[in-house]
Amino acid sequence: MSDKTLRNVLFGMLMTGGVALTGCSDRTEDDAQQPQTEQQTTKDPYGNVALFEASRSKIKFALAFVENYYPYIYWCGEAWTTGHGLTILYNADGSSQKVTQATPIPTLEQSDVYKGRYLTYEILPDIKSCIKVPMDENTMIAACVLRYCLGHSNFAKSSFVKQLNAGKKGAELAKTLTGWRQQAGVINRCYFFAALMAGKIQYSDLLDLRAEGCYNLILQDMLVYKNGSPKKDSNGFCTWDFSKIQANLQKAKNPRTVSLNLGRKKGHVRVACKKVNEIVPNYIWQEVSNGRAQPVVVAEELDNATVSFADAWTTYSCNELNDVSYTSYLKQDYETALEAGKAALKVAQTNKQRGAATYNIGITYLAMEKYEKAVHYLRLSLAENKTKAAEDALQQAIQKRNQRRTNYGIGVGLGLGLGALGLRRIKKGRSK
Repeated sequence: MSDKTLRNVLFGMLMTGGVALTGCSDRTEDDAQQPQTEQQTTKDPYGNVALFEASRSKIKFALAFVENYYPYIYWCGEAWTTGHGLTILYNADGSSQKVTQATPIPTLEQSDVYKGRYLTYEILPDIKSCIKVPMDENTMIAACVLRYCLGHSNFAKSSFVKQLNAGKKGAELAKTLTGWRQQAGVINRCYFFAALMAGKIQYSDLLDLRAEGCYNLILQDMLVYKNGSPKKDSNGFCTWDFSKIQANLQKAKNPRTVSLNLGRKKGHVRVACKKVNEIVPNYIWQEVSNGRAQPVVVAEELDNATVSFADAWTTYSCNELNDVSYTSYLKQDYETALEAGKAALKVAQTNKQRGAATYNIGITYLAMEKYEKAVHYLRLSLAENKTKAAEDALQQAIQKRNQRRTNYGIGVGLGLGLGALGLRRIKKGRSK
């Protein structure tokens, strides 16, 4: 081999390695760009804004527990109300309008969007302006529930906020919530969140409760009594009775119905309260329950069905197929998860259904370490129905895909380098 030929071979190898490395570089700039979040652009001295955003789904779940979703416009005694107890509907730009009897009834998904804007434009500003110390997640959730119950002015001047800023935490801080014992709408809603702050229950204990099931409790269930009256301390606060916590959790799961005033012409309607996990979007349930599957009877039926998933779409609904896809994914039965997800996508008619199907397919490919396909389907999911679960999964898929590309490029470069070294040794051997 001549010197010129050897130089050309080495140059070609090095150029090939360079192209491989370039083609496998980290290309996150080309991937979905996320707008800056508030904690990136605004000072967050106590970390509470970041904590609020990280806990947003848990806060929504908590508020769905204290206020059932009603598919009606109804009079709550003070204002016309819809969705999850919303009397004001915020637009994306922060403008708003009051709910009136003529307001179109929002779907559950639309109510979730309105609830998210309510958190952003109503509750978060008070968390930022009123609270001057860092909070843990349980305290954050309790604070948001209390703010929802009290409104701005009462929350800002509440003993809860004053004692929190003074350094009180946990059970001691939770006692301040008993100051609202004369108002069932506040103390009933706060009981389980006081128990959460005091470490008497875990968040997972809230997952099976019935919306507004807290109203199944009476004061004697929630407070320690002495001589027929709630026991008070020197500050006038009562003592929560957490010795009955398990019995009270069970009471909060019991059936409950309410009578809604639909107005003079429509009269009243009785409505049964559902479990909380039935009145929140699936993405919230997935996030707050750490992947725990919702009980879906049809999932077992489909799992053991003899019909192939290629034909299942002719028998089962899109939502049923999506449920099977997700439960199969949790069981690590990835083949079934993909088949069911693709069958669901085949018949999906709404953005949410397509978003759910492509999300299930994407996370399954992610678990199978097929990152290119995972990125593709998760991007489709976000295009159809933007959820935090899909955003997080996409980010993970992009990182793993780019790492694999980088590793591949390094491997190719090393291989070519070793090949060049081998040719050099061959040349030396021939020249001797």
